Amino acid sequence: MKRKEIFCLHLEPNDIERDFIRICLSRRFKQGDYLRSVASIEEAEEIIVSEKPEFMILNGPGAFEFLDKIRSGVYGEEFITTPTIAFTAYALLGDREKFLKAGFDAYLPKPASIEQITNLIKQVVPSAN
Repeated sequence: MKRKEIFCLHLEPNDIERDFIRICLSRRFKQGDYLRSVASIEEAEEIIVSEKPEFMILNGPGAFEFLDKIRSGVYGEEFITTPTIAFTAYALLGDREKFLKAGFDAYLPKPASIEQITNLIKQVVPSAN
């Protein structure tokens, strides 16, 4: 059975980090899969409603608040359970639990390898397999 194309919304204020995710996904996923990488919450808010991502990778100022709005249905009921990965520089003891408690489905501290990122996406987003 052929899997459908997947669409990821990636929120990352750092240009280099946005490029890294773009490279990771282009090397590991199929042609036709789609990534929208944005630097601000405002851009992410526009995209979530208009383009309906299948999963999200979030980092940066406002990520917790943005996820809270998503989980509370501010952008629509269909996004409440959208798989969301925290890809962050917060890597101290207890940070993983803090992100998961806040509603993220998965947590990945930076730096991470292409394999770590793609394996985590495949765990969180079944249709990415």
